[in-house]
Amino acid sequence: MPLPAHKQTGHQPASPAAPRPASRSRRWLGRCGWLTAALAYVALVGSFKRYSWPATLSVAALGCMMVAIGWQGPLRQRARLTGQALRRAWLWAVVLVAGGLWELSSLVQQPHLTTDSYAHPTISALTDPLLTTHPGRSLALGVWLLIGVFLAGR
Repeated sequence: MPLPAHKQTGHQPASPAAPRPASRSRRWLGRCGWLTAALAYVALVGSFKRYSWPATLSVAALGCMMVAIGWQGPLRQRARLTGQALRRAWLWAVVLVAGGLWELSSLVQQPHLTTDSYAHPTISALTDPLLTTHPGRSLALGVWLLIGVFLAGR
């Protein structure tokens, strides 16, 4: 009786349940697909008027989707946050809280909540020149997506 092929060569056949590694071309196609979807999202949502319902819903829907994905836990095991990494995390927390307090104090010091102040500009007042145009909004959305991809990969 002849031996099965894997016994003759010494290689075990891949079990149907074992995941096969994705080929390089398949990963490249997947990345191109995600890039195309991101560019389409940026172009479409950037075309909406500022503070409109379609723009707000598009950004909120993507944000909620990413929170739902992130809530499932990390994709890979990570070391505990200690030492230098913990100090850097606290530094970023301090920077973000300081930025939020600066934004809040600038908002409160304006003459009215809907009136910008040159003496106490908010972040939205500082970004108005960029966000008034379709290319500017698309650029800002693209940067927002890149930051999100970077943070999701960590």
